[in-house]
Amino acid sequence: MRLTINKKLLLGFLTVSIPATIVLSGVCYFSLRELIRANQHLEEISRSLNAINTLNLSIKEMTVPINRYMADRDDENKKRFTELRNVIHKDLDRCGSLMCHGASRKPIDMAKRIRPLVEEIEAKAVEVFQQNDPVSDPLHMIALADSLNKLSDAPARRIASMSETLSARVESLREKSLRVSVVVQRLLLVCTISIIVLAVLVAWFVARKLSGPIQKLVTGTQRIVEGDLEYRVAITEKDEIGELSAAFNDMIDELKEYRKGREEYSRQLEGEIQSKTAALQQADKLASIGVLVSGVAHELNNPLTSILMNVDLAMESLPEQSPLFRLLKKTDEDATRCRRIVQDLLHFSHHGDLNPSYRSLNEMVEKAIVLVQNEIFLRDIDVHKEFSPNLRKVYCDDARIEQVLVNVIINALQAMPRKGTLRITTREGKNCVEVVIQDNGPGIPKEMRSKVFDPFFTTKRDGTGLGLSICYGIMTRHRGVITIASVTEQELNLGSPHSSTGTTVTIGLPT
Repeated sequence: MRLTINKKLLLGFLTVSIPATIVLSGVCYFSLRELIRANQHLEEISRSLNAINTLNLSIKEMTVPINRYMADRDDENKKRFTELRNVIHKDLDRCGSLMCHGASRKPIDMAKRIRPLVEEIEAKAVEVFQQNDPVSDPLHMIALADSLNKLSDAPARRIASMSETLSARVESLREKSLRVSVVVQRLLLVCTISIIVLAVLVAWFVARKLSGPIQKLVTGTQRIVEGDLEYRVAITEKDEIGELSAAFNDMIDELKEYRKGREEYSRQLEGEIQSKTAALQQADKLASIGVLVSGVAHELNNPLTSILMNVDLAMESLPEQSPLFRLLKKTDEDATRCRRIVQDLLHFSHHGDLNPSYRSLNEMVEKAIVLVQNEIFLRDIDVHKEFSPNLRKVYCDDARIEQVLVNVIINALQAMPRKGTLRITTREGKNCVEVVIQDNGPGIPKEMRSKVFDPFFTTKRDGTGLGLSICYGIMTRHRGVITIASVTEQELNLGSPHSSTGTTVTIGLPT
């Protein structure tokens, strides 16, 4: 059963209020019952006292008509005596019918003790009323009068004894009421203390049940502020606080995912910044070198042209077997090589305008392969082509892109031994199409990879170091990318995941 906070508070309240109500109701019932019982006894005693007092007065008045009759012989006294006698018998009957009020003897027993005295008084009265001439025997009449007085005093003494008994009972009831009041006070005190203790225990338990999970949430919040995203709040209750704890844990998970995504985005952004920074540095480097190279190339181009023309003229006038001819031929070859370097410098420094159009990347790659087919044949290279058939067309200057492809393929062919394998793959990339050129040569050492696009950096004996720099510039102007990854024998021995050595060049063009 799911106990909400409201239910827990209600349960705590009922835990205190129900026992308190039961105990207080029991105490009140006990005290009220005793008070009602004492009141009933007092009412019975009060009725008994009234009956006794009435009986006492009636017995005393009973002798008055007798004495008067002895004095004046008036028959009215007989009537009065008869009336009093009837009243006394009624009082005795009423006293005998009273409820028992806790005395040592029942009222009916007390009435039986008084009734014989009343009957003796009645007998004396009959004797008096039968005397025709009381004066004829005065001594006898005096004796009767004394006897009547004594008889009238005897019931009074017995009635007084009954009154004392009832008074003692009243005192007993008073003491009992006092004891009951003391017991009730003590019970109320004990109940009050017990209820307070129970209320404190219930309040402590409820507070512990509520404050414990809340304190865990506070601790969790502090841990999160300190950066501990692995902390989780233990869910021990199935109430609103439990739901809050679950939501808190979900929030931590989302925060953790957000931080992870932010860190990943920061790394990507940092990588892009580094890449853009490197590109800007490379562009600045190329621009600075381009200005210098442009001037030098122009200054060297004219003398080289003159040298080549003069050497050609001199060679035409000499036989081929002449030592001088061979010397001039070597000079012509060196000058031609210098002229090619100057032309590369001019291409490097003067980009020229692009002539873009929508072209098929697969067709440009096929054309580049045809242009280097002779080199492939001479080196006996096995070319594997994997072209994606439905590539999007790219908006580019096809002559410049073919220049890049030819340059990269030639570098790959020259890096491989004979009977090597060249893999050329085209594919869809992210917002671009890509061509991947992979050789199985020895690879580029790690310390040289960051310099491959620098002008005049080369690992070939007769290279100028301008080919990849020119390719980089062309790709930059097309808003494309060119990247190089390489694996050497040393890296394979150190546990590289690649299966063989070689270099992979990836060229990406936006669509």
